[in-house]
Amino acid sequence: AYWDYDGKTAARIYHGEIEAELEEKHGHLMCVGTKALAGHGSWYHVPKRDKMSVKAHIPCPKTGELVRVAGTDYNFYASTQTINGSGPNQRGKYKSAYHKGAFDEQMVKDMFQALSTWPEGAKDSDLSDTLIQIDCFGGAINDRDSTATAIPQRSYIFKLQYQTYWQDEDDDEMHLSWIRDTYNTVYSRWGGVPDPSSGIFEGCYYNYPDVDLNKWKKGKWGALSLYFLDNFQNNPRNLVDIKKRWDPNEYFKFAQSIPTHKVPLDID
Repeated sequence: AYWDYDGKTAARIYHGEIEAELEEKHGHLMCVGTKALAGHGSWYHVPKRDKMSVKAHIPCPKTGELVRVAGTDYNFYASTQTINGSGPNQRGKYKSAYHKGAFDEQMVKDMFQALSTWPEGAKDSDLSDTLIQIDCFGGAINDRDSTATAIPQRSYIFKLQYQTYWQDEDDDEMHLSWIRDTYNTVYSRWGGVPDPSSGIFEGCYYNYPDVDLNKWKKGKWGALSLYFLDNFQNNPRNLVDIKKRWDPNEYFKFAQSIPTHKVPLDID
């Protein structure tokens, strides 16, 4: 951290000295990091610097001699996103599904196909942070009634997390196509989503917001019914009524925020 140009110069020189000493003893380690799982915690990962800044040199303000400098400038928001346990900031897409029972044979085939076939033109490394994560649940979670909290899913045994992460905006279409095609294929027999009315799913997890679900039924009303089931707008104590009570003017509003009015999903 620094407060003026002189402080910035001094900081970059100081970091250049540290880098030079590390490289002399251990080789170039500044871009090495580990990742336990895509999108989740890992060892500290030093962000990659712009190629033009690597081993740059400037005149020392005191002696005039060329000295090595290092470091990359970030504003506060960018630094908190970049220098953290999950590594440099990245682009990503999430989807989820609650399963109440074992996978059938077709589901297994569809997931295996998705994980072993890359989009056209993609390399293995392009989808190295692309996965289907299977979390096992049960126990105390299933002991509570579905109306005990806003989150109603109390019968599932698996939560699936469909995830893909990448760095470059140019790769958006490749990654978004993979995750959308995979999800739609796995749940194609139920309209492309883990439809709770099937009796074998309990919808999706609200903390992994997926705007694609707004295309299922009645815009975000359909998506929110996948997240909150009958707690959304059908039960006597429901989220729409609570929203209407505490935020009638919808001050807090976004693509999947709780609305202040109800829309039946079974009426065109």
